[in-house]
Amino acid sequence: MAAKTPEDVDRLFEDRINAGDLDGVLALYEPGATLVLPEGDITGTTAFRDSTSQMLAARPPTEDDCDEGRPGWGGPCRPIQ
Repeated sequence: MAAKTPEDVDRLFEDRINAGDLDGVLALYEPGATLVLPEGDITGTTAFRDSTSQMLAARPPTEDDCDEGRPGWGGPCRPIQ
């Protein structure tokens, strides 16, 4: 699904990050887009892939991760207390 409004971009970004869908997140950006961040701007698909890969690796496990046996935060899934 393509974003048709700014709100769509936010929702699709969240959905794809939560699903661990790197290619889906990258598809939301034009190849030469620049993402302005406090720590420095990133431009282009390669830089976006690197940055998003790091973000996905650092995200907490989701229920789907645990159901599929994938670890999160560098360790096994644990129930929330």
